[in-house]
Amino acid sequence: MSPFRIPVLLCLLSALAGPLPAAACVCCAGGGEWSETPKKLDQATIEVLQHLPLAGRLMFPGANNTEQSLAIAGRFDGATVVFTLEGDSKEAVARFVAQADYESFMSDDGNRRGVEGALYKELRLSGTLEVTGTKAPQRPKAARAMLVLQGRGNHCLKPDDLDHWTLRPLPRRGTASRGVRGYGDVAHPSPPAPPETKPPTP
Repeated sequence: MSPFRIPVLLCLLSALAGPLPAAACVCCAGGGEWSETPKKLDQATIEVLQHLPLAGRLMFPGANNTEQSLAIAGRFDGATVVFTLEGDSKEAVARFVAQADYESFMSDDGNRRGVEGALYKELRLSGTLEVTGTKAPQRPKAARAMLVLQGRGNHCLKPDDLDHWTLRPLPRRGTASRGVRGYGDVAHPSPPAPPETKPPTP
């Protein structure tokens, strides 16, 4: 076969095959996915976290395996979460400072939304928890802790993806696990009500 005919044949085959598939969707999730990935707490992630108002309770260990709880609100200020008393944003109760990296966990949640899969996701932030203020039942020393933000979505992180949080102590090996813990919801503001429509006047 003449070498000049080869490019012609390749062109014909390309035309018959049709256009190449578009690049895969960056955010889309597929079925059966599972991943546990270390990531840096970069500025883009911090900007998402700063849109997450937290609501819930902090539990303080007491005597005889009891716990005392406080209703709190929490907000991110950079990589720091400041927990304040519910209804009193000036009374700080605790401060969680996240370290520079975190772990991202994603898993197929079994619920497909149209052609796209949905992922259960966790942002696992390790850091230091320090109890502050005068309203806390106890003032234990600053200790290692993990704040886990939970929700569902796809590969792209958005504030609306996350709807729940837990906080647990990270004790040193060989020590008791009792410490300040917490849990609650991400208190996303309710969408504004649609404007009331009045029937036309006859």
